[in-house]
Amino acid sequence: MEKCEPKDCLRSLRCVSSGGEALSINNVLDFAQFAHDKCQFYNWYGPAECTEAASKYLISGNESKQGHLPIGRPIPNVYIYILDDYLQHVIPDIQIGDIVIGGSGVFAGYTDELLTHQVLIDVDGKLCYRTGDLGRLNIESGQIEFKGRRDYQVKLRGQRIELTEIESTILEATDWVQNCVVVIQIDEESLSSLVAHVMVKTEDDRLNETVVDYCRQHLPFYMVPSMWSFVDHLPINDNGKIDRKRLPRVSHNRHQDEVITPRTELEEQLQLIFAQAFHMPLDGIDVTLSFELLGGTSLGIIHALSMIRSQIYEGVDVNLLLTYSSIRRLAVKLESLRLCENASNRPAEDSKITLSYPKPCLAIETAGIFVLGVIGSSIAKPLDK
Repeated sequence: MEKCEPKDCLRSLRCVSSGGEALSINNVLDFAQFAHDKCQFYNWYGPAECTEAASKYLISGNESKQGHLPIGRPIPNVYIYILDDYLQHVIPDIQIGDIVIGGSGVFAGYTDELLTHQVLIDVDGKLCYRTGDLGRLNIESGQIEFKGRRDYQVKLRGQRIELTEIESTILEATDWVQNCVVVIQIDEESLSSLVAHVMVKTEDDRLNETVVDYCRQHLPFYMVPSMWSFVDHLPINDNGKIDRKRLPRVSHNRHQDEVITPRTELEEQLQLIFAQAFHMPLDGIDVTLSFELLGGTSLGIIHALSMIRSQIYEGVDVNLLLTYSSIRRLAVKLESLRLCENASNRPAEDSKITLSYPKPCLAIETAGIFVLGVIGSSIAKPLDK
């Protein structure tokens, strides 16, 4: 279709239905330019255990910043419940729960009786299927929002992370992103890291930084992936879904061949510090990349902060590293802070007055990062368990 003029392609098409995989508005808009103006697009939802379809959503085209599209409302003769771990109804708009489907389409069971007992449950006297998907009911629109798989909830350094929440944020960052998947990758030293595989229309380092910056602004720090892969396609299995098992391992700076080297002595000092803090080879540290793209973690940032205080400037705090999030930007800021401090100290030396500054407490700041992360997560999902 890319070789055709948009106005000439699929002009007779009046309805398009999508199912089997979470759908984003960007995918719809890319396809809609080839279809008739009055063509309707539907997002269908339903597992095979419920005879394929359980709900549908008519796409309006105004869902530009919603990430994945809603899955809509139940079709006739189907019941959809959103329940907690105790099979109680969750609070709409606030809580996320398990999507449970009942009605005439529910299957009789698997050949494995044990597995059947795990997924087929009784809700209000009706035989229902526990999908393993997570959802939330939007009261204002009356639509059910798909919130990912229970399988994709992970724990990383004590924090519970919903991988699909990160994926939705990445999709919202720019129309240039077509699809994405976030996984946990374990390296040779048994350290776990969040890795984002992002499918883009064209590779552009400036747009890469735009995506990372957007995630940094809209996600708690511990949920921002530490490694990124920007590619033109993602592996697909026989069912047309993203094949997570075939995703390639990502190494630091995979998306950039040329590493920008230091141009000042201070940048060289910082490069050495972050190479040690992030457990990376010195020649792999690009001074212009953000710490997230370099592979930085919250623990790595704290380690770097401690070394910067002991070797370069004692008054630096963690907010400075999060705001000036590359070695080059941080070096410029630290140089200006040192110049200001030297200028302010000159009169004090002349009058023999000793100025004392309160020293930042690393333990308090570390605890502060954890508390802010928990608060930020609770604000986003106040009653989510």
